[in-house]
Amino acid sequence: MVIIADRDRTRAGHIAGLRQLADLLEAQPDIPYYQNGRLSFALGGTEEEAAETIERTAAALTAAGVEFDRRECDHSLRIEFVLAGVEYGFSRVRDAAWAAHQARQSYESNVQVAGEAPVVAAEKAVKPLPSLVGALDASSPGVGR
Repeated sequence: MVIIADRDRTRAGHIAGLRQLADLLEAQPDIPYYQNGRLSFALGGTEEEAAETIERTAAALTAAGVEFDRRECDHSLRIEFVLAGVEYGFSRVRDAAWAAHQARQSYESNVQVAGEAPVVAAEKAVKPLPSLVGALDASSPGVGR
């Protein structure tokens, strides 16, 4: 029997999919499972919304009697917990840390490594300088071939 379903991206659909996956793995021992058992994802929305989500999650886990690890640092917000053999968690990189990362990467389109194709930057391909093109001798080994 083959089951092909449309992907249900709702919370209920996610939970149903996890239950179906658990049932399938239990019924079909030949299907491998991830021994480290980790489900982790990044939260969308604003930094403030993520902090509120993590706060609500901490309260819900406390009420359910589930131990968790909550971390807040200059780089990110995160919460993780373990149920049986599965670790579940989510995080959000702080806006300032993401901006610093993007600033460090801003030079990327301007760096060229010898032997690699030119990088396209701002809709314009980086090309060799005309003075260098004329200086290359087509009879030199490996040039123009």
